Amino acid sequence: MVKIAFLSCCDAIRDARQKAWDELAEVHRPEHIVMLGDSIYMDYGLGHKYDNGQPRGAPLADFSAEMHRAYTLQWRVASFRRAIRDARVHAIWDDHDFGWNNACGALPDTPRDKVNLSHALFQQFRQALVQKPADYGPNPWPQGSGAPPAGSIAAMVELPHRVRLHLTDGRSFREAEGGSILGQAQRHALEQALVQIDAAEPGVLHLIARGTDAADWARSPDNDWLRGLATRHDILVLSGDRHNLKLDAAAWPLEAVSSAMAQTTPPIPSPIKRSEVFGILDIDDASLRVSLYHRGELKKTRLIDRGQWPRQVPQGASSNCPASSAAIGRPR
Repeated sequence: MVKIAFLSCCDAIRDARQKAWDELAEVHRPEHIVMLGDSIYMDYGLGHKYDNGQPRGAPLADFSAEMHRAYTLQWRVASFRRAIRDARVHAIWDDHDFGWNNACGALPDTPRDKVNLSHALFQQFRQALVQKPADYGPNPWPQGSGAPPAGSIAAMVELPHRVRLHLTDGRSFREAEGGSILGQAQRHALEQALVQIDAAEPGVLHLIARGTDAADWARSPDNDWLRGLATRHDILVLSGDRHNLKLDAAAWPLEAVSSAMAQTTPPIPSPIKRSEVFGILDIDDASLRVSLYHRGELKKTRLIDRGQWPRQVPQGASSNCPASSAAIGRPR
């Protein structure tokens, strides 16, 4: 059995205690933690230096200082450090750690110097998640200049029990609303990886980690592409961003949404904005259990037989997908 936690949205400026990490570490003790983006916030107003979108036009040195400060503050959260101490941590980014609210890396007017800097500082954070130093390192680019050209943060991790974790990059190649989220090259690379893995080892479970959920992807052609993949491969999508939790038995491909891990709780409880949320996957060769928790209470769970992976094509699927709405079984 391998135990994997997945979560998103950690704001050390508004929530320096982040007590959900203690619940995660003391009760569940995951071997792997997947951070699905928004691990820091530079803009959000309400205590942050910038309102939403302002970092895009900030002086480069100020941008660098504020982003490095946000990572440093997150690293100093004691509950976070305790939770990751004995786990392997795998991180992707979303808009707030890419740089600013609703950032799109493929727009022609996106400032490349800030993209390069964001990528470099994110990789510094990723390295810290591996090495787990006592103190977070100094800013290598205090003036913001000199960061190397940005590449993709996409990666693939092999996990026990025939599981592959695909860490996608949903910001570097994102076009304007209605356009691609991953970009053609990343889509092609991911599709080829799934084909090659399944040809070599049938029955692999593919966990696709993305920063935003199905509601965001529905506006992109990448959504139909992913649905097509889900007719041929065993896929569970892990999503963040929404400050809520979701596990919809009718969703296709299967998706679990887990957010937010650490946000200030609003004075009036909101049914659509939650904090202290995380998900747990318990996986062995035969089954997968998905569980979603809010403030230590189990809210949603589902047990899936890996030998009969649900592949369901909803009504109204695009023409490049099977038209039937019945589950597609894979023979064993």
